[in-house]
Amino acid sequence: MGETLTILIVDDDPISRGLLFKTLSSEPNYILLSAEDGREAFELFVRHQPDIIISDWMMPRMDGPALLGHVRERTDIAQPFFLMLTVKWRAEDRVRGLDLGADDYLVKPFEADELRARIRAGLRVLNLKRDLQRTVAQLEQKAQLLEADLRSAEEAQRGLLPSRLPELGSIRFDYTFLPCHYVSGDSLNIFRLTEDHIAFYMLDVCGHGVQAVMLSVGIHRILTPDMSLNTPLKKALTEPPHYRICSPSEVFEILNRDNLSGDASTFFTFFYGVLNHRTLELHYSRAGHLPPLLLKPDGEIRRLMEGGIPIGIRPDAHWEEGRLQLESGDRLLVYSDGVVEVRDPSRKFFGLEGLEGHLREHLDRGVSELLKSIETRVHDFSQRPLRDDFSLMALEVTR
Repeated sequence: MGETLTILIVDDDPISRGLLFKTLSSEPNYILLSAEDGREAFELFVRHQPDIIISDWMMPRMDGPALLGHVRERTDIAQPFFLMLTVKWRAEDRVRGLDLGADDYLVKPFEADELRARIRAGLRVLNLKRDLQRTVAQLEQKAQLLEADLRSAEEAQRGLLPSRLPELGSIRFDYTFLPCHYVSGDSLNIFRLTEDHIAFYMLDVCGHGVQAVMLSVGIHRILTPDMSLNTPLKKALTEPPHYRICSPSEVFEILNRDNLSGDASTFFTFFYGVLNHRTLELHYSRAGHLPPLLLKPDGEIRRLMEGGIPIGIRPDAHWEEGRLQLESGDRLLVYSDGVVEVRDPSRKFFGLEGLEGHLREHLDRGVSELLKSIETRVHDFSQRPLRDDFSLMALEVTR
């Protein structure tokens, strides 16, 4: 037994309608329905949803082209294979029918074998459409599952961000983290490293996608401030205070040596700073990361250039370090390339100069307001959704 096929025959001529019935009734798997005009046929179409409609062109009340148009409008019903039956053979007539959505033509008087062949061809088209619909449904289901997984990954990654910033009387921190997709190759953290020291970093993994995210999360997890562990940030000692703070360049060398990605083609930029919040001395370095900006109360901006190449490019790389004495009113801004590499509709970059100009225009803003104003300025400049991860981190000396 083959597949059951419901066929609706529409013709106002009883002889022609009877001939169609006789030709197709020999097929045991065909369920045949009939109508005398387009209006009756449309009611049967809605009620029975046939697989194939064979319709005459010229009929009273509603002709074949009108029926075809009404059928194609019902996108809520599975669309049938529509075979137009007509004595018309002019090219413009065929074009009109095909433009309306007819799938095939059969010219009266027809040969029985040709009719059966066109029905078989229609069945093949229907099967292909059904296979495609099943595939699309499966892909949509997989896409929904993937979206759910990505949302879970987004929540997990956001859970790694600092939920509580260090509470210090004279130092204020804040950050902005806006991935261009659900998850990001950017990562940042701000945490108390010792009683006197606050550590903060920002990293940006080259590329996007799962590999970049996994590397970013992996780095975040090993850069733990837990004093009970021997980490890249602190080394355990047997004598008081039982630990040693690793310098920024030492942290970079450890990460570079371990090569967390296992792939030399995957690298990341990194800024790392350690601030003694009592003395306001900042010890820092950057591995290929864009230079942080020190904004003085009088509008002077200094780019912190000390550092070296990104981590993961050369096993023998070394990094310069910088030391800086912060003063009251100073603000320090760390940012990802997604901030300055934004383009406007004319393809012009926002650029480091654009960021510095914005900072000078907002000298009176506190650190949180300053970050929000940068986000707004970049969005206004771009006039379109983000195409790269957007990360900002800032500190302000208030005393």
